[in-house]
Amino acid sequence: MWDTTLPPTTDAVWLMGVWQRSPYAARRAREVWADQAREQLPDLTAADVPGSPYAVRGDRVDDHLGGDHGLAVARERLAQRGVRLLLDHVPNHVAVEHPWVTARPTVVVTGTEQDLARAPDAFLRVGGRVVACGRDPNLPAWSDVVQLDAFSTTLRRLTIATLRAIADRCDGVRVDMAMLLLDDVVTRTWGDRVGPPLDQPFWVEVIGALRETHPGCHLVAEAYWDRQPDLLAQGFDRCYDKDLTDELLEHDVAAVRQRLGTEVAAQHRTLRFVENHDERRALTAFGWTHVRAAAALTALVPGGLLLFEGQLDGRRVRVPVGIGRRPDEADDPALRRWYEALLHVRAGTDRAHARFVLHPPDPERRGRTSTLAWSWEATDGSATSVAVNLGTEQSEATIPRALTEPVTDELDGRRLWPLPAPEGVARFLLAPGEVVVLRP
Repeated sequence: MWDTTLPPTTDAVWLMGVWQRSPYAARRAREVWADQAREQLPDLTAADVPGSPYAVRGDRVDDHLGGDHGLAVARERLAQRGVRLLLDHVPNHVAVEHPWVTARPTVVVTGTEQDLARAPDAFLRVGGRVVACGRDPNLPAWSDVVQLDAFSTTLRRLTIATLRAIADRCDGVRVDMAMLLLDDVVTRTWGDRVGPPLDQPFWVEVIGALRETHPGCHLVAEAYWDRQPDLLAQGFDRCYDKDLTDELLEHDVAAVRQRLGTEVAAQHRTLRFVENHDERRALTAFGWTHVRAAAALTALVPGGLLLFEGQLDGRRVRVPVGIGRRPDEADDPALRRWYEALLHVRAGTDRAHARFVLHPPDPERRGRTSTLAWSWEATDGSATSVAVNLGTEQSEATIPRALTEPVTDELDGRRLWPLPAPEGVARFLLAPGEVVVLRP
């Protein structure tokens, strides 16, 4: 796989599912997901269902991926390309076969026989004890994993050791469902099944200890429910911005404008995307008309950019994470060329030193436009300007730029004729989903 062409300007690769997976979770996946997956993979076999990458039974790389040695080789080959490696850590739960479940009983949330009889999908009997299945308080329990107790001092020591061992083998860690370990979330979810909060919040203690030995390890939090500020304050370098994805799907231009109008330094600490393993494929979710506007916005505003495997080639089929193979699909060369142009624009913009400016809507059309426009203004006074139409109808975009002659769009080479406009302002009529990028 390391001879495969990476997207232009890739600076890091996140490998999901390298750790040893749970045989129990694989059996559950075959029961739960097989029928759904067979619609996409009619020739599905048991070997195609390795189970969830988030039911981890050990922090050793799975043998079928070459073990820890194979990972070291992969990391070295990435480093030769100037690409960093990110790996997963799952802090909230472990596989039923994980040694902590039986050897470290104080780190696991337990239940009673009555709990098991009342909620057999939320509790398991493991090693003669009833234990709680992993949970997000807003969703049904994950019945293939065991819940960990964030208020256990033993768990915190083990988590620190685990994160240090992971950080020895990579350059950064993507932390799964990080907000589930916040003190108030633990209390709300588990109540008196866990003890009182400890002196330090979970992530303050764990990340502080990790920084002592691995100060350069880049930590990315998968986070929801507007808890990103809390996680950043407790030590994470970057957090997911799922809300932006949802606002783009809903064509909520006002909400997107408000989000992009917040403090730019905080936006730089986000990770933005239009698809990942938990979301529908972008081309399916947005459709051909709007996927480019959404992708351009996530790529050309402040923040990190997450690109999912197959996104640039226009993959449409999303398979469950416990399935190890996806169906063959025809590539979309035109979409890939467009994405490559987009990524070159992103790379060619000195985002570390340029100033991000979100342009206000044209006063003459305030409230009646579905376009957004912004610029990255360099220290020499030049600027890269972008306009997108996020709506479902034709709309005008206004960029504060003096233009009287046709210009060339940087993404697809089109010649664009500005509309009549006041001096110092350029106006363009954009179709739904259309993007315009003007370089200095």
